[in-house]
Amino acid sequence: MAALASDDLLGSTPWSPVAGAPRRWRDGYVGALGRAWEGVGPLWRQAAPFLEREVERVGTALARGAVDQVLDGLYPDGRVEQDRWFIEGGTTPTTIAPRLVLVPMLVGSKARFWHQDDHGGVDYVAYPLPGAHRLAWSDGQAAHDHATGLDGLLGAPRAEILRRLDRVVPAGVLACHLQCAPSVITHHLVALERAGLVRRERSGRRVFVHRTARGTALLHLYEG
Repeated sequence: MAALASDDLLGSTPWSPVAGAPRRWRDGYVGALGRAWEGVGPLWRQAAPFLEREVERVGTALARGAVDQVLDGLYPDGRVEQDRWFIEGGTTPTTIAPRLVLVPMLVGSKARFWHQDDHGGVDYVAYPLPGAHRLAWSDGQAAHDHATGLDGLLGAPRAEILRRLDRVVPAGVLACHLQCAPSVITHHLVALERAGLVRRERSGRRVFVHRTARGTALLHLYEG
């Protein structure tokens, strides 16, 4: 009677074919994983330089107390303001758990995942691997263009902006120096301002950009 009840219960579950032929299921599962790796494996190997660069970037930021700069760039609609992290454009800052795990992934630019611990703090964040989108059209050589220091942390355009602010500079002059459109320079300045690294002040029709004490300290940490 007990055996019959067990068989009836097993037959009513999605796992009944597995229980009926476990070896066949195992071999099929292993085969499916092998076929999937045939397609994904080359991409992972090609992404190795990007992964190495990301490990170095995050490690350097951690050693220099600049993890907030890493968090500020994880999600397009996330931001860091005064050491507080806002995810998905929210108005309430996210609490960071004492031990935060960052996991770069080979996924689309809009993919994201995070986990909260029992106290509501974010302790696990998976995010798109920076630069991996180039694997769609590159043979991987671009991955070897190894940006380090401030460029690796902020990106080359924003790092160059920070370097050019030893004195107050009009935003238009920065756009000219970097050879980019005003809308592009504004995009970078907004990100730097959110991070507390620069300050913008309007005077008439011109916008002047100052480097903050925090921005100067970060510059000296990496290049002083």
